[in-house]
Amino acid sequence: MSDNHQTPREIEIFSSFKRCAKKHYLHLISGEWAEVINCLIHRTPLPPKYKDHALTGNLKAYRDCHVKNDLVLLYKISDDDNVLELHYLDTHSEVFKNADK
Repeated sequence: MSDNHQTPREIEIFSSFKRCAKKHYLHLISGEWAEVINCLIHRTPLPPKYKDHALTGNLKAYRDCHVKNDLVLLYKISDDDNVLELHYLDTHSEVFKNADK
């Protein structure tokens, strides 16, 4: 009998995310945030409402999803698929103004 259970991903939180989290801390206790993080940690596809997608160009190593209408999470999954890297959580314009540097 094979075991399809996978170990949850570890989370690496970058200083850029910490700065953003202070600004948007109330969103971090929302049901949407809990669902997004739970899915990403447990390797479950995000529901379509979060508009999860890979980025292109200079940011092609990253993905983004919309936690709320104009609250975007910029994240990366490590090459070995075992670490969830949290980089930014902010409005769409702020994330991409800062992330493309």
